[in-house]
Amino acid sequence: MEKYYIYSHTRKDTGQCFYIGMGKGGRAYQKYRGARNRHWAFIAEKGYNIRILVNGLTQEKAWEIEKNFISQIGIENLAQYQEGGKGGFSNEIRAKALTPEARKKAYNSIDWDNHGSIKTTDKHKYYNFKNGHASIPVEGTHRGTGKKVIARNMTEAAKLINGTLGGVSAVINGQLKSHRNYTFKTL
Repeated sequence: MEKYYIYSHTRKDTGQCFYIGMGKGGRAYQKYRGARNRHWAFIAEKGYNIRILVNGLTQEKAWEIEKNFISQIGIENLAQYQEGGKGGFSNEIRAKALTPEARKKAYNSIDWDNHGSIKTTDKHKYYNFKNGHASIPVEGTHRGTGKKVIARNMTEAAKLINGTLGGVSAVINGQLKSHRNYTFKTL
């Protein structure tokens, strides 16, 4: 029988818990895109600690304890949109995540002095165009000064650095090391 655990992620700068989860194996340590939401990612980029709170649980007991921890801390104080338990990102939960309150929660968790190039209404949004193409936010870092730029898409990133779309795209796709002395990655 597989054993589950409850874990927390706490900010290194303040020590504040910003995420409670349950999992098995390496779940507590996953940070790649798709494993976490963008609100979590923006907080985590400032540095965080991982702590296993309870270990050796059945899945049902883990769901129960996770829900209890989240309830005690208050979901409004965490970077998650689910209240724990059996989970699943249902249409109802997705609708909650897209409410003005949820966006405000995400917005207030970020130091926008460092992420000021995205318009306020667009900060937590992937764009899906009518032709089926998606626009993914991009972060650029100047190799000399370390200055960061955040853009809604590669086109906006190119404009911010007086570069070209092809140059930004080539860096993201690994064909170039930099463009206009900036390295780029998708968020």
